[in-house]
Amino acid sequence: MKSAYCFLRAIEHRLQMVNDEQTHSLPIDEDVFSRFVTFAGYAGGRAFETALEGVLKTVERHYSALFEHSAALGTRSGISSSPAPAMIPVRLRPCPGWAL
Repeated sequence: MKSAYCFLRAIEHRLQMVNDEQTHSLPIDEDVFSRFVTFAGYAGGRAFETALEGVLKTVERHYSALFEHSAALGTRSGISSSPAPAMIPVRLRPCPGWAL
């Protein structure tokens, strides 16, 4: 999961660098998308899409396993009336190659 997080954060940072704005959406225009994937370090759109799909499937499998026996979110049985558990403080470490 750490490598998936690092990959997705790196893509998010590059997306936000393009127009110096907060965004989480990949470009729709083919030319803009092509320039973005090159900026992100990929040889082409297909290579980037393959990498992204692999990471998203890994995250999906992980979360599916975590919530496999839980009630579906958004259903009456998936809504809890009990208070949220206390948060456990976690110190996040930077991804390899990132400076703090």
